[in-house]
Amino acid sequence: MAQSDLMAGLLKHGFVIIDLNQPAIISEIQHLVKKNLDLQKFSDRTLDFDTYAMTVKSAVDEIAKSELVKKLLETKKELITSLCGPDVDYQGYPHLRISRPDAKTDTSGWHRDTFYGNSPYEVNWWFPVFDLPQGSGLRFLPGSHRMPAKNVRPAVVPEDVAQQRKVERGSVANQIGFLYAPQTEDLIVEMKPDEDTLLAPKVGQAIVFFASTLHAGATGTNTNSPRVSIDIRVRNCYAPTNTKPGFYVPLFRGLVSECANQFLGI
Repeated sequence: MAQSDLMAGLLKHGFVIIDLNQPAIISEIQHLVKKNLDLQKFSDRTLDFDTYAMTVKSAVDEIAKSELVKKLLETKKELITSLCGPDVDYQGYPHLRISRPDAKTDTSGWHRDTFYGNSPYEVNWWFPVFDLPQGSGLRFLPGSHRMPAKNVRPAVVPEDVAQQRKVERGSVANQIGFLYAPQTEDLIVEMKPDEDTLLAPKVGQAIVFFASTLHAGATGTNTNSPRVSIDIRVRNCYAPTNTKPGFYVPLFRGLVSECANQFLGI
């Protein structure tokens, strides 16, 4: 896809699928996941939620230390800087999502990342680590990135999920990306059936979407395989954000910023 078409699609829908063209890096990420996780335990759902969170965090620690996701983003410098400008930060601690078959505890419901500290100036990258099970991926409401959120309020979490998935602010589960205070809004409540779109990129592809785009996870049905994916966020380093200190770290710096930082000794 030509970059002009990619930009047009992103502007219109709020999301687009791109080719990463980095099989070697993806292979290294796959190796790290297999090395640190027994995916069979996620397939048969024998782990309680706390053990699940601790197990996933150990794998995320290794992925973050490897900087493989950073290397992947660096290969897309032209695209990222065309979106965010020459001075770009990225989420230094990626989210590794392992969503077990039919496990409601493992996916986030409908939301915008702007509900949780991210800003409309931030762009998400989501990609599968292994082939996605049938029916799984991410669901989006097309065009929602330009529809203002109205009446944002706490979401009602189903009782069975609330009992099994207890997420407190700063907990291990929160650190790996689970929400401690789920939110909803009028647009989600009023969404009509079949109004949303399921995207299921292949291994080697990624979904790029705005933090303001409404989306939700989909694990698929009638499958024994977990959905394994990684998501990461990028932004212009001068853009506003309400994320915690250290969430973003430098990725690219333009010539002016590099010279100014040297002059200022930072």
